[in-house]
Amino acid sequence: LESNFMIRPIQSRVAYEMINSSHNIFLQLNMGEGKSSVITPLVATTLADGERLVRVVVLKPLGRQMCQLLIERLGGLANRRVFYLPFSRDVKLNKTAAVQTVQRLYTLCMEKRGVLVTHPEHLLSFKLATIDSLLPDPPPETTVALVATQKWLDDHARDILDESDEILH
Repeated sequence: LESNFMIRPIQSRVAYEMINSSHNIFLQLNMGEGKSSVITPLVATTLADGERLVRVVVLKPLGRQMCQLLIERLGGLANRRVFYLPFSRDVKLNKTAAVQTVQRLYTLCMEKRGVLVTHPEHLLSFKLATIDSLLPDPPPETTVALVATQKWLDDHARDILDESDEILH
């Protein structure tokens, strides 16, 4: 197979549980058992079905490595795109069109059955930007678009946390 991608029985069982679970699950594997290199690409590709936005959430120091790994694993025969859309509260979404552009990129990723690599701070920053937009009275024009995009994410996103013990700590 491409990139010497081989799936061991334990990896197959873990991937199956992750894919078929209807709720959040936490699975523990030892170091070197292929969580990032085998299970994450397999689960991400399977879940990215055009109906869900699949986000692979990694710690910032591991982001570049995960992007490269997913491009290698998913970009060839699987022909999947890997998206990276950083976000911080410093980003000024002061026009509704800017928020709609972010929404369109998320939708494009989902429709193309791509995978979005992101960091915990990007997810939190977008949520906080949405909450912050609700504080002024009256709220800015972008508030409706931010709230709509956050709701869309809540309804359509499926997250895969790599190194979840560190992310959730």
